[in-house]
Amino acid sequence: MSKSWSANVDTRSYMTAMRILGKRVLPSVMADTLNGVAAANAKQMKKNVEKRMIVRTKFTTNSIRQDRHARGTDISRMFSRVGSASPYLAIHDEGGTIKAKSKKIPIPTLQARTSRSKQRRIARRYAMNRIDIGESQSYGKFFMGKPRGGNRRAGIYERHHNNKRLTMIRNIESGKVKIKPNHWFSDSLKKYGTSQFLQVQFKKHAKKRLKQFQ
Repeated sequence: MSKSWSANVDTRSYMTAMRILGKRVLPSVMADTLNGVAAANAKQMKKNVEKRMIVRTKFTTNSIRQDRHARGTDISRMFSRVGSASPYLAIHDEGGTIKAKSKKIPIPTLQARTSRSKQRRIARRYAMNRIDIGESQSYGKFFMGKPRGGNRRAGIYERHHNNKRLTMIRNIESGKVKIKPNHWFSDSLKKYGTSQFLQVQFKKHAKKRLKQFQ
């Protein structure tokens, strides 16, 4: 994350004072400033995700972090970066469409979740890398397709009691899913990724450093 900004008179006076105290003082304060801005954004982004999305695992919020810290003595090359390492969170900011990698997207049903609630994650035994899908509707614990008879939807089904009862654990009727934008990332930048907030952080860390020399 990087932003250009112009210094006001008060800010320039701090910069002049720190240059007088030593060549490492100003770069150190600038690094603390950029890291403070990134940390504020990471905290706000996590709050936005927790408030605007259904968070089922800690991975979602833990993936939002500051993965680059400003450091060194060359101010012109300093930067601090914050964002998410999650492969799916990015599309939730501006919205978009997720398309199936092959033909259909296997969307979990409520029956696949640990308490039949949208708030809960799917049961581990129903994870795609754990279920063994049979090649036909006649054999295996799970099968894919539409059950014979009736008017059931296409899905991945689990057999119970010698095939007397079926439970659809994933719906496979759709090849794409539309994601609504919730701006968990961009709203945070509007609040904390501004030149005004950058200057507030700079003055905060500058005052703290200058007190050490009093």
